[in-house]
This record gives sequence, structure tokens and C-alpha cells, in this order.
Amino acid sequence: MAARFGATIVPFGVVGEDDIADLVLDYNDLMKIPVVNDWIRDANRNAIRVRDESSGEVGSQELFVPGLLPKIPGASTICLGSP
Repeated sequence: MAARFGATIVPFGVVGEDDIADLVLDYNDLMKIPVVNDWIRDANRNAIRVRDESSGEVGSQELFVPGLLPKIPGASTICLGSP
């Protein structure tokens, strides 16, 4: 598709994404908080399902925003290759 539309492909790599933030609240933790539980359920009830055709665990995943705590100072390295 990139060649069809004349797009330039630039390979890249990222190292250190685990050094930017700590995951402090995952889905299970958030569902134990009553107000947040209601908010997640309402948001998913009204959301557009992007995986309607999928079944099993993949098809039943709910959208949520995890609780992250930033690391100060955080570090991440991005390396761009030649086009």
C-alpha cells in the first residue's frame, strides 16, 4: 500500500518505554472501585465495538484507561532508520 500511494517508509525502534511510567491500576483494580466500575461499564455500553467479528477473550475485551504513574525523570530512546 505504501508503494501504491508513494509513501516513504522509515523504520524505527523504541527502547525504554517501560522507563516512562509505572502501571499502578489495571482493569481488575479499576473494576473494584464502585464509581469507576460504573463509568467503565457505561462507556463500554455506548462505545463502538471495533472487534465485533472476534470471539473469545479478544472479542470480549472492554475499553479502559489504565492508571499510570509517571517516572521522573523518565527515559526513552527512539532510533530512526534510513528511508
